[in-house]
Amino acid sequence: MKLRYLTPALFAFVAATTFAQQQPGQQQGQQQTRDFEEVDTNSDGELSIREARDAFPDLEITGRQDDDPLRRQDAERAMPGLQLSESQDDRDEPVGRMDYLIIVDTMQRQEQSGQSGQPGQSDQPGQQPGQ
Repeated sequence: MKLRYLTPALFAFVAATTFAQQQPGQQQGQQQTRDFEEVDTNSDGELSIREARDAFPDLEITGRQDDDPLRRQDAERAMPGLQLSESQDDRDEPVGRMDYLIIVDTMQRQEQSGQSGQPGQSDQPGQQPGQ
């Protein structure tokens, strides 16, 4: 008999706790943005492939080894519309704090505009990538 009253109360508590932890203005399903210092787990000032995959699980980040630095060109390849490199000379530079902030900002703008940012998908409806 107690179980009949306890189960709905427990469900309501869990749902309320989950809702309360959500950031103001954050929609369900959106990830909370973490500070660069949290993402850069070894505190070397640049993201490794592993750190980037942990920070951005929705992106297909390819790289050599998990501990290798994430290069700007790796991030740009994983996220259409992202531009970190200003020239061919800096495409091999590792992604640092400022680059991370640009990636987060670009992802948020793409989410707000309804763009997925996934490789192989065009920003324009009815248009294939590269057209």
